[in-house]
Amino acid sequence: MIKKIKLFFILSSVLMLSFSCQKEKKQSNKFVTQDIHNFYDMLSQIENATSLNDTLKILNESYLQKASIGLKGYLENENSSNKRDIKQEYLKIIRSFPKYFQSQKPLLSDIENQLDEYDKYFQKIKEVYPDAKFQPTYFSIGFFNTQGQMVYPKTIFVGLEASIRTEKTDYSEFPENYSWLVDETSTIKDLGYLVVHENLHTFQKIEHNENSILDQAITEGAAVFLTAYFCGKGSLVGIAGINQDMI
Repeated sequence: MIKKIKLFFILSSVLMLSFSCQKEKKQSNKFVTQDIHNFYDMLSQIENATSLNDTLKILNESYLQKASIGLKGYLENENSSNKRDIKQEYLKIIRSFPKYFQSQKPLLSDIENQLDEYDKYFQKIKEVYPDAKFQPTYFSIGFFNTQGQMVYPKTIFVGLEASIRTEKTDYSEFPENYSWLVDETSTIKDLGYLVVHENLHTFQKIEHNENSILDQAITEGAAVFLTAYFCGKGSLVGIAGINQDMI
């Protein structure tokens, strides 16, 4: 009986230790997905809007005012640098592509289940560069003008509306000037490469006012090279005409 009791306590201790270790395991990077949920919550509310004012109010209160730091950075940059009317930009895509956004909802809502896979790349970076400190990555919905970017100085914004698709994605509403998006074949795995690429820019010394062709070639080329180093040569497919046969 005493042996059974001892065995019980030993097994209990092992299980508790195992659970504790799993609980303490942390991702190397912080991934923020709140904007995805807010966007689709906003869309569901707009279905019941009875006027333009109602629609704009819902857009503002349910999405823009709840924006993550990454989305705020992106919107501020679009407003100040590109003189975008933020509400009108969103109103345009919401009205123009309802089928597209509904077809993408299961895919975008599943992003959270991919984060551990993406984090493995950052663990590889840590192995080479133990002092690496990563910036949070914000998965959000913009208005089809970037797949992802580092918003100066070090905010990582990923525009999911333009950076991922499946065979179920509905592009039937898109005009010809969106062919760049329709012809894109970005997968869940490609999205991981994009996340790493943009994060690598945060380790580069980039001057906001220096944007010559040479500056861009050096910064982008270095990020492409290092992404391939940490993620594999598959990350090169689609860049500058590179296809699978070339690697």
